[in-house]
Amino acid sequence: MMKPLLLLTLLMLTACTSSKHEHQEQTQKVNLLLEEISSLKNEQTGRLTHIVYFDLKDEINEELFFNEIEKLSGIKEVKDFNYGLFKDLKDTRALSQYDAVMEMSFENLETYEVYKFHPTHLSVREQLKSMLAAPPATYDFMKEKR
Repeated sequence: MMKPLLLLTLLMLTACTSSKHEHQEQTQKVNLLLEEISSLKNEQTGRLTHIVYFDLKDEINEELFFNEIEKLSGIKEVKDFNYGLFKDLKDTRALSQYDAVMEMSFENLETYEVYKFHPTHLSVREQLKSMLAAPPATYDFMKEKR
């Protein structure tokens, strides 16, 4: 994002000393840069889905685990909050090494960043450490615009 802004600034500064033809060319370049900046901004503002896979210790009470996970739904930036246990559908491609999954979405990257450092999220992460057999795995994606 910095490169387009720098080029835009340089083009604007040189526009003051240019001929009419040069001015038109620079105006076209400025418009192209503005479009590029706009598209970069749009890429960063789409809906984000955050999925976390958990490998629970064998002795962990699943109800206690999900009670802890449920606390995340109280964070106002979290949307479409879902969680559950692995269901074996006899698909050999399934991620059966994980016992539980949690899924949520965010309006954009900025709201995800708020969530990431929210005190409730940090507390839940800390509480879950003792319940996990291994670190969780995550999968994040931005909704494609079509």
